[in-house]
Amino acid sequence: CIPEEYDLAKWPSVPYPPHVDKPLRQMLTCFNFTPWMLKRISNRLYELPKPRIDSTFHTGKRAAVMLPLCDVKGIPSVLFTLRSHQVRTHKGQVSFPGGHLDLNDECMEGCAQRECMEEVGLRVVAPTDRRLWESEWRKRPYYPESNVLGRLPNCVSVTGTLVTPIVGYLGPIDMRQVASNVNHDEVAEAFCMPIRDLMTPTNVVHEDLKMGTRMPAFVSGKHRVWGLTAYI
Repeated sequence: CIPEEYDLAKWPSVPYPPHVDKPLRQMLTCFNFTPWMLKRISNRLYELPKPRIDSTFHTGKRAAVMLPLCDVKGIPSVLFTLRSHQVRTHKGQVSFPGGHLDLNDECMEGCAQRECMEEVGLRVVAPTDRRLWESEWRKRPYYPESNVLGRLPNCVSVTGTLVTPIVGYLGPIDMRQVASNVNHDEVAEAFCMPIRDLMTPTNVVHEDLKMGTRMPAFVSGKHRVWGLTAYI
């Protein structure tokens, strides 16, 4: 449940401080999830280029993942999941809550929202009408009454699925409660990493993969974050 003070629709518009032109990466090294900061993140997501992906690189299957921003004991963090060994693909890998687009999903945001609820029992308020979402998305960075902050550019998984990353804000969460809500058919464990750790250069290594690409991996936490999750 999102506390009322974290409802984007209820936040007044505020002028941006003088340092708004700093790169987002620099802004994220020391910050809190204030209303201004969340709106700024949403603005930056809206401004990101939307590159076209050659259809020859993916199978036509679509999926969405939720990149869940949250506060854990007052520390801005990102929530990850460790996939169980009962799922069909990516067994035992670190991931974000997510999955394939269902026929009942009205939009990619709705897909990510549903998967986040199914896997870890956390609700991110998202629009349910695709046409309304797409029309509003062209006008403003975030949708009223939504805790979805925006989209990151699409990417393709090693299985050829076109993945849409959705960024959402969960508000303050209690990891003990999250652990009790985990769906162990899909998720072995849910854990968080502070954003300051993810942004520390010494916690990032780069790996050369078989296909000739170089990918980042984050090594500061309990589990190594690598692959598509680290790329996102």
